[in-house]
Amino acid sequence: MNRLLNWLKLRIEKSPIRFVIIGGPIAYGLGMTILALTFIPIARDPLQPDVLYVFYLNMAIGSSLPIAFHWFVARYERKAVLAQVIALIPAVFLFGIVSLGAGMIGVKTQSCIEDPETGEVRDCQYGFRLITDND
Repeated sequence: MNRLLNWLKLRIEKSPIRFVIIGGPIAYGLGMTILALTFIPIARDPLQPDVLYVFYLNMAIGSSLPIAFHWFVARYERKAVLAQVIALIPAVFLFGIVSLGAGMIGVKTQSCIEDPETGEVRDCQYGFRLITDND
């Protein structure tokens, strides 16, 4: 592991812009692929405890790869400001997308009336509410 860390430090010191342009898409690509593959078993059977364990583990691994990339660039690259700016562009873009998406979380609602005499369900209404909607 120490050899790998030394090799990465040498690469980032030698050519920081190339490291950011090549390493960034690799880190983001692997992270997003792991996150996308994480949702396949949870979509099949979401209540299995072992599926949830793997789900949370993969979520942690997939999201830590881009974070580790940005930490590595911030920690070991001090000379090339352009490399740091290039590394920050996807981070700011994804933060904006996540922030916008978090404001659009909603809840699907269903309201039905049950006839007290027959027990028959009638007059069902369906809707979708955003978290930001007031009552």
